[in-house]
Amino acid sequence: MGAEHRYRCSRDSLANSKENSLHSDATETEPMPVIEEFCTVTAKGQTTVPKAIRQALGVGYGGRIAFRIQDGVVSVHAIATPEADPALAPFLALLERDIGARPEALVPLTPALVTRIMAATEGVEVPADLPIEGEVAL
Repeated sequence: MGAEHRYRCSRDSLANSKENSLHSDATETEPMPVIEEFCTVTAKGQTTVPKAIRQALGVGYGGRIAFRIQDGVVSVHAIATPEADPALAPFLALLERDIGARPEALVPLTPALVTRIMAATEGVEVPADLPIEGEVAL
C-alpha cells in the first residue's frame, strides 16, 4: 500500500478512436493538466473511480473501464461501446407490437425455407459453449 501512483490525462486516443485513456504519451501535442485522485480499495477489492477520472475518461453510470499494466505503468481506459443501430430498437418494437396484436399471423417456416436455411449454413460449425456477446434476455 506504500506505492503512490500518479496519472496524467492525455487526448492521444481521442483523435483516433472512441477509447479515452489516462496515461502518459510523449508525442502528445496538447498537454492536459495533471489529475491526481485517490481512492480506497475495500475488503472485497472494490473501489469507486473518482469523479474527475470518470469525467476525464468520459465514462458515466454503467460505463466500463479497463486497467492495463505495461512496463510497470498502470493506465486506465474507457471501453468503447459499439454504436447502437438507430433503426434496430424501433423495428424490434414494431415487431413486438405486431406479434402481440396479431399472434395468428405467425406461421411456421415452410419446408422449402428450412431447406434453404440448411443449405446456406452447411459446414458452419458453432460450438455449443461459445459465449454470446452482449446482453441476452429470454
